[in-house]
Amino acid sequence: MTNVLMCSAESSQRDLEEFQAGSRELEAELETQLESAENKNKELVATNSRLSMEVDGLRVSFILYICRMFSSNCLQ
Repeated sequence: MTNVLMCSAESSQRDLEEFQAGSRELEAELETQLESAENKNKELVATNSRLSMEVDGLRVSFILYICRMFSSNCLQ
């Protein structure tokens, strides 16, 4: 009976160690994925900011163009 309990305890200990090792590997993989996602997010935020500034610049250029068109029409 004692041998059976010892084997069961040893088996449970091995299972626990395997589970903990797997958990550490999974945690490391998730940390890597998180870091990658955070870097990608930073890139996307920077791109979004750049494009927003570009749109604002184009909007101003368009408004100035329209104003010039109406001004030249009024002068003729």
